[in-house]
Amino acid sequence: MQTWMMLISWAEFLLIAFTLVGGPMFLMDWFRKRRLMEIEHQIVLTDALDGEFGAIVAPVVTKPLVGPWEVHIAVPYTESTVMARLFSVVDNVFGGVLGMAPNSYQIFLSAKPDLLPKTRVPRSTLLKTRCAGDPVATA
Repeated sequence: MQTWMMLISWAEFLLIAFTLVGGPMFLMDWFRKRRLMEIEHQIVLTDALDGEFGAIVAPVVTKPLVGPWEVHIAVPYTESTVMARLFSVVDNVFGGVLGMAPNSYQIFLSAKPDLLPKTRVPRSTLLKTRCAGDPVATA
């Protein structure tokens, strides 16, 4: 009887010690590996998009606790051809390079206006008018 009580006490002690020390370490390692996988996927996708388009789009890749991977991309809303090619590149990266099924990721697009207006005043003209005495250059 007393031997069984000692064994149960030791088992409880080891279980509590593992729960207090090993449990948080296990969880932190899991979260770290998960975040590294998100970063890896984002780097692969960013490299592919940069090779295709240049530096006009920058994706953010996340993996929620429940659900598929999420790809958030801000794209210029005036260029539909860019969006079509963007879908193709994302499909190639997630399907081909990373070997995922098409239903294992979702793409979220947000519209960003074109950053550069179509008609611009050259910077040299602005500098000349400022140096000529006008406090504010008029475009």
